Amino acid sequence: MIKTVGKIALFLSAVVLLSSCAGRKKTSASQLTFQQKSLFDKYYFEAIKLKVLGDYTGAATQFADALKVDPNSHAAMYQMANLNMAQRNFHEAVYWAERSVKYAPDFNFWYYGQLAQAYNKVAEFKKSAETFVKMIDAEPGRRTNYIEAGNQFINAKELKSALQIINKYEDKFGVDEESAQKKSEILFALGKSSDAIQAIQKLVKAYPGEVNYMGLLAEAYMRINNFTEAEKWYKEVLKIESSNGLAYFGLAEIARNKEQNEESFNYMKRAFEDPNLSVSLKVQVLGSYYRFINLNPDMKKEALALCKTLIETHPTEPEVYMINGDMYYAAGFPDTARLSLLNAVELDPANVEIWRKIISIDDEQDDYQKMKEDSRNALELFPNHPFLYIINAYANLYLEDYNSVIEVANAGLEICVLNQDRVDLLSTLADACNSLGKYAESDQAFDELLEIDPENHLALNNYAYYLSLRGSSLDKALAMITKALALQPTQATYVDTHGWVLYQLGRYEEAEKVLKIAYEKMSGEAEVVEHYATVLIKNGKVEAGNELMKKANELKSSQNGNNQP
Repeated sequence: MIKTVGKIALFLSAVVLLSSCAGRKKTSASQLTFQQKSLFDKYYFEAIKLKVLGDYTGAATQFADALKVDPNSHAAMYQMANLNMAQRNFHEAVYWAERSVKYAPDFNFWYYGQLAQAYNKVAEFKKSAETFVKMIDAEPGRRTNYIEAGNQFINAKELKSALQIINKYEDKFGVDEESAQKKSEILFALGKSSDAIQAIQKLVKAYPGEVNYMGLLAEAYMRINNFTEAEKWYKEVLKIESSNGLAYFGLAEIARNKEQNEESFNYMKRAFEDPNLSVSLKVQVLGSYYRFINLNPDMKKEALALCKTLIETHPTEPEVYMINGDMYYAAGFPDTARLSLLNAVELDPANVEIWRKIISIDDEQDDYQKMKEDSRNALELFPNHPFLYIINAYANLYLEDYNSVIEVANAGLEICVLNQDRVDLLSTLADACNSLGKYAESDQAFDELLEIDPENHLALNNYAYYLSLRGSSLDKALAMITKALALQPTQATYVDTHGWVLYQLGRYEEAEKVLKIAYEKMSGEAEVVEHYATVLIKNGKVEAGNELMKKANELKSSQNGNNQP
């Protein structure tokens, strides 16, 4: 498929004053009275001034007034089209551009160029191409007219017309890279592969020893799966440039198609050793390994070896450490991945995406100390990124540094705009305040959170549970946990909260039934076992309650032992 060209390489607006003044000399000024000419000039030059100042609306009004004085002024029409192009009013631009061309007594490159551009913007590609053809007829020595006409015929899917224009270009100026490539693409699209190859061969013959053109010829042979000729030309390139990475990439693909995997990898490695080959291309090639790195041990080995070569070749490029980190992470080596990402962030600390990757690894490994440190370091560079406050507050909460949670969450709330960010920070703030016994502040945070997100079932559960532990506002707690369970009826921790709220309300029989359900689902959780044991004892089932209380204490001891460093 031929790649269409949507943007025309014209620098129309850069010469506004020069072209507009030149155009005015061709107006119907001679038909105006002195008074009319003075009035026209007043409006016209005021419009030019406003346009330069960026006041397009005011400029359009002044040009319109000028056109009332002289309805045939092609210069004012050109400027109206130019203003509409700048404001993306492309259909209006076409109207004025057509009129400027119609009323100009002589050919004007800028008028025609703007009209062609306006046609392109409204997808009238054939009209755009035909306008450029008229420009070729008027100025046959201007190369860009041919190229743009060819581009627009391609956009219009008029490939034979495009080919005629490119042939006319080569007849006048000779073959060059742009014309040869365009001609080759057209011929491939027309199914004339042999002629497409010949178009590039002509370029190679015209510029013998030019490795880029030899590479284009090899690529053309690759398109028709003529690997023998492609390999020959890639090797010709290497005779001139022994480290040419693109040639090695081509040879690697040929070897892979022949299922010569070891040879293919060796060529690929040589390509990665070329310091002149762009890092972005190498990163793109490595990215193709990402999805399959854990499906094929050989591909994993190759990918990691290429990462090593990439770093050795480009040791100061942060991008190579980022892809290295991605590859090692995908391969199951998060520690190595994190170290590579730290190298990347040292080279490019202002790249917030690297910090995101590092923090993501911290989170996956449940390393809250590293998460705290990394998010704190990132916050020094990016104080306006809410997610960093959320992460830092979250890490401090798990580390039970509640004062830091409060400090960070409050700082984050000052810069947050999105409701979800506020919800996340208010949640950590409420938990931290509750842990420090700052119940009024905790309740205030929960109330604000639920005002933003009234169906946040986690907040409803936590708020209800904290109230139940304090024996405070128990009717409110019951309403909240009832709503939470309506939203998440199978969540066992919510069932436990419900049972404990009922217990605190003195509804012991109901509490026992509910807490029994929670116990059956979470019999390995000390707190749930303790709640059920407590209600059993309260309801006179002392022996069963004591047995469960003993189990709860054993679970606590076990959990505390596992938490020791």
